[in-house]
Amino acid sequence: MTLKQACNAIMTWVKEKNMSGVDTNVITESEQHDERYNELKDMIQQQNELLKQMTKKMDEQQRYIDERLEKRDQQLMGAIREMQEEKRVLLETDSASQEKKWYKFWK
Repeated sequence: MTLKQACNAIMTWVKEKNMSGVDTNVITESEQHDERYNELKDMIQQQNELLKQMTKKMDEQQRYIDERLEKRDQQLMGAIREMQEEKRVLLETDSASQEKKWYKFWK
């Protein structure tokens, strides 16, 4: 005898005519897996979004660092050129004064 047949037999024995359907909600294994799958899928999507944000921030930081290094290099090269120019002017001035002294020596 099946469960349904047994229930029908008991209900006719008790003589109740109002039979109800299944009282409990049966959660199948596939529904449980679907729910867990959706949770994991949402978590993976959130992590992917976080990774995108972190990648974007790292790119911005790298761009800032590169710009600062380029600016520093330009300033450094400008300072070196300026020092070389000053040194050249001083050497020209010094050599010109030494030449005059040399001419004065023979006169």
